[in-house]
Amino acid sequence: NWAMDRDYIPYFKMKIDRVQETAKDLYKTSELEKLLAPLSKEEQKHFPDWRNWVVVNLIMSLGFRCRTLCELNVGDIDFENFIIRVNATKNKRAQILPLDQTIVKILYDYLEHWEFERFNSDFPLFPSDNGTRFESNQMGKAIARFNKKRGVEKTSAHLYRHTYASRYLK
Repeated sequence: NWAMDRDYIPYFKMKIDRVQETAKDLYKTSELEKLLAPLSKEEQKHFPDWRNWVVVNLIMSLGFRCRTLCELNVGDIDFENFIIRVNATKNKRAQILPLDQTIVKILYDYLEHWEFERFNSDFPLFPSDNGTRFESNQMGKAIARFNKKRGVEKTSAHLYRHTYASRYLK
């Protein structure tokens, strides 16, 4: 213990009880099928639906945290080289990650449909409904609304990360 090592407090033996962890719940295949299903014609008319669908697809493609998604900019995607630059991560280490053809098409269609080319490269890739940068708790709420709209009761944005990790390891 730091304080004991520096003689700030007298030495005493500590016993830390371990609590049994429970396994995290994951999204079931049937739930993912609902959530990742292509957008309906009606959903394609509404920016929040399209944005949230792209977010969910990107999380399931690369396992991003909400905070990371909030920090992505339009200019972070390199469509020629099928990569995404991630400059804001929890561990503060920038990353360049490969994108598969499916997520590249999803991202390209999203940006083209909503005419993101009119914005500069540091415009948020996933702006809030009023065009500002999302906070991660707002992103979580948007994902929760999307899940419910798609008929899935689980609403945790972070649960996508657990599901991604579990599927990645299989």
